[in-house]
Amino acid sequence: MRAAVAASLLLSGCCCCLPPLPSTPRDTGMSWTPDPTPEPTPTDNPAPAPPPKPKYVDLGTASYPDDAPFDKRRLHAWKIKQFKPQRHLLSYALGPEAGAAVETDFEQLGRDWKYRRISSSRHEWVYPAGCAGIDCVYDRLHTLTNEEIAPLAARFRKRADAERLTTDELLLLVTTFVQDIPYKLPPDTAPFGLETPTAVAYKRRGDCDGKSLLLVMLLEELGFEAILLVSEIHAHAFVGVVARSAHGTFDWNGRRYAPIETTARLPIGYLAPRMKTPWDWKVAH
Repeated sequence: MRAAVAASLLLSGCCCCLPPLPSTPRDTGMSWTPDPTPEPTPTDNPAPAPPPKPKYVDLGTASYPDDAPFDKRRLHAWKIKQFKPQRHLLSYALGPEAGAAVETDFEQLGRDWKYRRISSSRHEWVYPAGCAGIDCVYDRLHTLTNEEIAPLAARFRKRADAERLTTDELLLLVTTFVQDIPYKLPPDTAPFGLETPTAVAYKRRGDCDGKSLLLVMLLEELGFEAILLVSEIHAHAFVGVVARSAHGTFDWNGRRYAPIETTARLPIGYLAPRMKTPWDWKVAH
């Protein structure tokens, strides 16, 4: 009989036939120590934390000459809603001697051409031989300030190359930079009623033709085809650039241009309806 019970236990292979444990533990002379809670095993390659998103884009400092005092730089800050991040920064450092030389040369041009201010909207001077009017003034300003403006264009080119900006994106970047310069009329003493492009960029102020000439110079440095248009009737100036635009274009010399208003943050290609009178405008640069 004992052999049969033993065989039964061996064949069952389980504990179902053992007596239940007592509900109250008995003192058996044994002590139990629970195993410590195991520490979580770190993963071999934890995912790195994502880098913080930049809050702005710093295009750096454009300097003329290269050793222009850094503490004399002027900061431009503007936003472009189509870009991420939207906020952009660009500093312009112009050496005092270089800036003074440009202003002196421009004032001398006014004396050479016998410039005289009649009123806030009327000026007169003696055209030199071969000069057709205000065109010559813009051309001379371009020549006088091209070296000083070139470092600004270089900062835009560097940004475009680093981020592989499209042509349209580069055009928007430069245009909004100029559009965001505060509008202000030149002082009464300004020759020909104009601020130099260096003064517009460094002093962060300018009117329609001062800002428009600055934009034309920057765009040409960056390889765009750009022109400056002026109107005595409208007492205004704007820029034309060979580019696509859903807001409007115009034809000149067999090329299609998009207008750019530099005195307000308007889309490239938009021009106020009252300005769309071709016979009121002339290409001045």
